This record gives sequence, structure tokens and C-alpha cells, in this order.
Amino acid sequence: MKKTVIILIISFLLIGSAGCKNIRKANIKVSSKPSEAEVYINGELKGKTPLTLTLAYGTYQLELKKSGYKDIKKELTVNEKTENINIALTENSQFVINVDPEQNYTLLKFPYTVYLDGNFTGKTTPCKLENV
Repeated sequence: MKKTVIILIISFLLIGSAGCKNIRKANIKVSSKPSEAEVYINGELKGKTPLTLTLAYGTYQLELKKSGYKDIKKELTVNEKTENINIALTENSQFVINVDPEQNYTLLKFPYTVYLDGNFTGKTTPCKLENV
């Protein structure tokens, strides 16, 4: 009887452990220049750079955001070869210039040709210059 019980216990242990998978993980440090960029993994805010994350092996959507800088989106594959991530953020230099006679330019008479940095924009006032 004792032998049967021991065999049953060993069998249950072997069957139970067969269902357990060894989930492999990696520690990854995410840095940005400048620092303090928000780090999102699959749309979920994880913190600000510099940030060390522990992620299971797999593929993730990494996103960095910082006010005044362009958002960075990239696919991140985590495995034994994954290294620390260093990202240089690019300033968001897009802005709009609106040259409009409704803005009470009392000394100006419209239309005028519009130049930017000495180059003709192809526009005359009133106009709107975007992404300059």
C-alpha cells in the first residue's frame, strides 16, 4: 500500500510540474536624451526614463513621449540578446504662423508676399504657414 501511495505522489508531482513553464525574463534599461520621457509598453505607462523594466521574452510596442519632442514608437523584441535601449529624442519644431489681416495689423496693407528665412514661400497674405 505504501509503495502505491508513493508512486501516486511521484506521478502527480511529475504531471503537475509538466504544466509549469519556465518563463524567461530580461532586465532592460530604457534611457533617453533628454531624460524624463514617459515610457509606455503596449500602451501602458511604466514610468519615466531612465527606467529599468523586467519583461518576459516576447514582442512589445515601446513608446516614448516628452512634451516638446516627437513621440517615438518602435517594436521591442525581448530575448537573451536584448540590450539596453538608448533613444535620442528629436525636438518637435513644427509650429504654425498665421498671417491674417483680422489680427489688427494697423500699419500693414494686404496682400504682401511672404518670405521665410529669405526664401519666398509661394504665398501671399493672408495665409497660414504650417510645419515650418
